[in-house]
Amino acid sequence: MAVFARIAVELNQRRPNIPLLVVEGRGASEALARLPIDLSGLTNLNRMANTPDPRDFYRVSRAVLVPSLWRESLGRVPMEALANGIPVLASDRGALPETLGNAGFVITIPERFGPNTLEIPTAREVGPWVAVLEELWDDPEFEARHRALARAEAQRWEPNAVAGRFERLFRSFSA
Repeated sequence: MAVFARIAVELNQRRPNIPLLVVEGRGASEALARLPIDLSGLTNLNRMANTPDPRDFYRVSRAVLVPSLWRESLGRVPMEALANGIPVLASDRGALPETLGNAGFVITIPERFGPNTLEIPTAREVGPWVAVLEELWDDPEFEARHRALARAEAQRWEPNAVAGRFERLFRSFSA
């Protein structure tokens, strides 16, 4: 959340016209209030309660941020975003780069930031996140290209494609 909080602050200062939506998941969005950064004056930050239907937030999303500090396994949210043709900006932790494949943007977060870190990154450290968001927002051709890449990459995660890879793997054991 610390990385997201700094992205929100920087984006609000530079481009308050670019809205951000926090969708509650396991934790409530009020957890952002525990961070040592004031988000109360941000005009670009919106909240959505946890929803059983992710189409509620994907339908209004132009990009999805996954600045995870965990050593993620396969990420469901990035996969869903790709399937909806939404560019994903994700950290380089765990399997997130593999999940994105040839789509989206993988951005390095310094190793000193971990799941329990409350330290807020600097504006420079989140600069790449903000720059990509600005380009997606400002350049329709860039956004369209990355939406097409997302849809194409999502084909790797279609059930028949995954089943085929497993079938080939298991057949290789008997060969």
